[in-house]
Amino acid sequence: MTEHWNSLKNEIEEIANLGSFEANVRTGIIVASERFFKLFDLDFQTEMKIENLKPFIHPADLDYVIASYKDGFRTGEGLNIRYRITTAKGNSRYILNRTKFVLKDDLVVVSGVIQDITKIKKDADKLEEAVELSKLKNNALSHVAHDLRTPLGNILGFADLLTDDANEYQKELLGYIEEACNNALATVTDLIELSRIEEGKYQIQKERVNVNEIINSELRASILKIDNKHLNIISNLQHNLFVDINPMKFSRVIANLLSNAIKFSHEGGDIELYTYKDINAAVIKIKDHGIGISQERQKFLFDKFSSIGKAGTHGEESVGLGLSIVRHIVELHDGLISVTSEEGKGTTFTISLPVLD
Repeated sequence: MTEHWNSLKNEIEEIANLGSFEANVRTGIIVASERFFKLFDLDFQTEMKIENLKPFIHPADLDYVIASYKDGFRTGEGLNIRYRITTAKGNSRYILNRTKFVLKDDLVVVSGVIQDITKIKKDADKLEEAVELSKLKNNALSHVAHDLRTPLGNILGFADLLTDDANEYQKELLGYIEEACNNALATVTDLIELSRIEEGKYQIQKERVNVNEIINSELRASILKIDNKHLNIISNLQHNLFVDINPMKFSRVIANLLSNAIKFSHEGGDIELYTYKDINAAVIKIKDHGIGISQERQKFLFDKFSSIGKAGTHGEESVGLGLSIVRHIVELHDGLISVTSEEGKGTTFTISLPVLD
């Protein structure tokens, strides 16, 4: 049994990249597992003086380690500390050291483990760096967006003034300017909104709403675009499907998805809208039978700046950061959004939200 236990312990230590030890405070002798010594790039020893381990601890961390152990001896509380070591072969490692202080035969014995957390620490540092870079990028984008909004608004104002005295050709050119400015303003507004969402500054006030009312409202608002492409709307909306949402924010979600369905549908095609209750979820589906989305593009569909914008079947341009914001808004409502699509056959967006009775 003892042999089996020792074998199991060695396997666990190998998997967890840790070594166990026990130290006698009075004699200053440490007895440790083979894996313990390997973490210091040392050959196994039946016992070792605690003092002989001090040179391996990073000079900047040594005082902290000694002070931590002294506090442990004084209070009897176990330790959970991290520090750096340089091994006998010159390798730098981050160590997690957990200990407990036990009284055995009137002697204080320290038992515990050390674990190599070098990879975990480096991964955490990379993640923290990425988060900081993302914050800096968001702040920069937000400031740029704010700075752009005013001049774009001024250009629109001047274009509107010039239109009164312009001939037909000049009006056409001014129309292009207005369209470009409006598209740019949509992107600028999205940048500001997305920055606020990612910084956690995006507050939403929810209320009990029949989600079908929002869908019908957005259908009415899109009727001209629907008629221009002679599209057929097929809807099957479950009666009185109530959810806890912010009506204005969620209207944007439906408007964006409906706009995409219209944009990527062929002339005279069908757009299907469904709502229904599935256990504890309210499900919304918006389906078109248009050009579809490739498997590769689907991977990045909800990403910011994914560069996968695609013109509609009538050359409609992709404007703003719509689907990225859609995903964030849905998630702020404790919901999920997914997409299924096949090139040449169409696309279905599905939203699941917590349902209210």
